[in-house]
Amino acid sequence: EKRNYSPEDIEAMELGCITSQEALRKHLKGKGYTKEETASIKLTEAIGKTHTLTIPLREPAGDLRGISVRNIHSEKSDYLNSTGLKKSDALFNLRALKGKKDLVIVEGVLDALLCSARGIDNVVALGGKDLTKAQLETAVKYGAQKITLCLDNEEKTIPNTLQAIDLIQREKPELKIFVAQLPEGVKDP
Repeated sequence: EKRNYSPEDIEAMELGCITSQEALRKHLKGKGYTKEETASIKLTEAIGKTHTLTIPLREPAGDLRGISVRNIHSEKSDYLNSTGLKKSDALFNLRALKGKKDLVIVEGVLDALLCSARGIDNVVALGGKDLTKAQLETAVKYGAQKITLCLDNEEKTIPNTLQAIDLIQREKPELKIFVAQLPEGVKDP
């Protein structure tokens, strides 16, 4: 409600609610996932207790890689990933690139998924504030030729944007870089 997601947004973003790990495995089994596939999703103890909003994390081809789970009752954005996932290795929602050569990078996974749900197909998320070399290499591997940085509109993210520009210029100088400025009073895309 706070983010004004419509039921269609929630469905397109594949958001869910996990009330317990047992309930999640039962749900996945009902969706046709095998016991081996559901067993491969390693979860920390807090997932299904304090962290209940589920977000699927997919490989660029669309295969389920794991899940990210958010504590929606915390004041800060508090996420946990299924074990074995390093958010610094991946660009979340990269499957949305769909052959486009212009990639928009935001911080939040929910921001990228909402953009896709609303028809903007080239938005990916860092899953944090810093662009890593591995994420940059993945973007280029999947065809990015231009990158637009659209990090959260906060004073404290300016150094992160400058660090990302520096990384791109140093590692992939052939890429064109743009910075999107959000309107005053708008925190994130």
